[in-house]
Parts: sequence; structure tokens; C-alpha cells
Amino acid sequence: MKDYTQECIDESGLSITREVTRPARGNLFDVDGKSPLLEGEEFETFQSIVAKLLYVAIRARLDMLLPVGNSTCNSLQIFRLLAC
Repeated sequence: MKDYTQECIDESGLSITREVTRPARGNLFDVDGKSPLLEGEEFETFQSIVAKLLYVAIRARLDMLLPVGNSTCNSLQIFRLLAC
């Protein structure tokens, strides 16, 4: 699972260099309504990473399930209309 998780980090293009003790921060459910929606390749990459992290969360890291599940809801193109 570590290799699979590392693949997600690499695919994201983010510079993630530290470990944390919890998979989410206190502001997990805060939504910035002014942020632009992801489109095109950015959106597809985000969906791919979230899907891979869901697999990791269900198979090995149940503590990740809530934050990853929340990201799944946030990845909907119509998020602002559905108000997940």
C-alpha cells in the first residue's frame, strides 16, 4: 500500500515531504465557494487520485476514509448546486 500511496503523491505533482499524525485538519469541512472548479486534465487527475486514495482507505487506512470521502463529494462538477 505504501507504493500505491506514493504513486498518488507523485501523480498529484505536490511537494509532500512530511508525515502527519492525522489524515485531516480541523477545517476539513470548510468549503471556499470562491475557488474555481477544476476542469479538464486537472479535474481528471484529481478524480484519479481520489479514487486511488479511496481504495487505500478502504483496504488499509480506515482513518483516511472520512477526509477522502469528503474529497469525493467535493470533486463533483456540480458540487455547489448539490451542497454535499
